[in-house]
Amino acid sequence: MKLRISEQSIRYRLTAEEVLQLRHTGLVSQSTFVGPVQCQYAILADDGFRNPDFNLDKNHFHVTLPKKRVIAWADDPAAISLRIRLKYPDYPDLLLLIEKDLECKHEDTPPGEDATNLFPHEEVAGEAAPPD
Repeated sequence: MKLRISEQSIRYRLTAEEVLQLRHTGLVSQSTFVGPVQCQYAILADDGFRNPDFNLDKNHFHVTLPKKRVIAWADDPAAISLRIRLKYPDYPDLLLLIEKDLECKHEDTPPGEDATNLFPHEEVAGEAAPPD
């Protein structure tokens, strides 16, 4: 899983294996060390949640999504991303993007990136349909 933070957006990119893991177990997480500090980021799929949520607590960033929405996205080969805008009174909105990580269109994989287990471009087309 890759994480990208830019201005008022947080983007998670998941490999095909991670999408299946999230769908079936309800959890995918990673961590990285910044010196002695371990930072963890995770996505949880929970039947008890009707609305997406984002929680930042010390060194942990966690997104919780309705399980029904995760299953619909994971099972739809044409759906690339879940796009969620969280609104906070008196503060800027936060855009969360949960995306299927796609293979590079060019042949050269950037240095240090693992190109295995990514989604092919021709199988996906756009955003997942909103839940019923």
